[in-house]
Amino acid sequence: MITLRCTRTLLDRLRVPHATDHASPPDGALGDWYANLIRVGRDQLLVAMSERSYLTVVLPAKGLADLLPREFPRMVRLLLAELAVPEEVIAREVVAMQPLSYARTRSKSLVANLNERVRMVDILWRDGLAPIDIMERMAAQLGPAALSYEPPSHLARRVLGLDPMAPPPATIARLHVTLEGLKPAIWRSFIVPADITLPKLHHALQLVMGWEDVHEHEFEIAGAHYGMPDPDFPIAGMKAEGGLRLSGLVRPGERFRYWYDFGDDWWHEVRVEYLGANVDGVRGVVCLDGANRCPPEDVGGPPGYLELLHALRDPAHERHREMLEWFGSERYDPTAFDPMLANARLRALLGRV
Repeated sequence: MITLRCTRTLLDRLRVPHATDHASPPDGALGDWYANLIRVGRDQLLVAMSERSYLTVVLPAKGLADLLPREFPRMVRLLLAELAVPEEVIAREVVAMQPLSYARTRSKSLVANLNERVRMVDILWRDGLAPIDIMERMAAQLGPAALSYEPPSHLARRVLGLDPMAPPPATIARLHVTLEGLKPAIWRSFIVPADITLPKLHHALQLVMGWEDVHEHEFEIAGAHYGMPDPDFPIAGMKAEGGLRLSGLVRPGERFRYWYDFGDDWWHEVRVEYLGANVDGVRGVVCLDGANRCPPEDVGGPPGYLELLHALRDPAHERHREMLEWFGSERYDPTAFDPMLANARLRALLGRV
């Protein structure tokens, strides 16, 4: 048995008295979970955090009182599977979670950390990510300072009696991405797990290229279009990308396109250079090489970027002063690119789960 330690708002939703508490220690290795009920736009979500690993589970709150005993262990199972936890360990943890009981929160420091996770969920949910994609991304990011910033994925594997680092993926894909419409070419070569999901591939492309992930995106693969459909602004023919994996959509030598910012229209051509065995034991997403700096956001697409470069180079250009003020004292170098910095961003935000 474990206890879901809830805020007052959540206890009310679950119809549990506020005075309820349990003194018995949890049976699960991940410990008890701290949980809150939040509203993000029109949606209500349950956000729960493991007290021993800071893993975070996200669940839509519709029908929560009836569905929670079944859905909460199911989401924990999905998350642990994404972290490459062996099935027998997952099964042991899920069994130990039952029956699920409820009580009030009791640790102020854990509530404070839960509130930090809630703020991250709010941002990622507004970005349109599915619950499992939010959970996986948060598991890879840096943990609390009190735990030496170790990511929750490593903490969870450790308390489950496993090596903190997940084993390398059995298969990888080496991708070559080129930003279309510009010369000299802005390109990157990087490695991803072959079974990477499209939402995580989107995030990897953002980081390896140098974008800021503030606009919409879409994948065009074999004539099909994948993205994050907005029910308020539907795009004809777009399919939901959540849960889809690269290895199930492409083959070696094939090309597909990635469209970022539907206003500036940044089209990227992605070539699958290799799809096969991970003979070198590469972990996570790794940038191998690249050339030239990513354009700034909201510059107006390829034509706007070319005008920016011309204006910066020519003191007599009518927009020279405007462009200098935009970049402040920074000397803009369009040729600047450092794979080491790209990999530092990838490790910090995607981890090597």
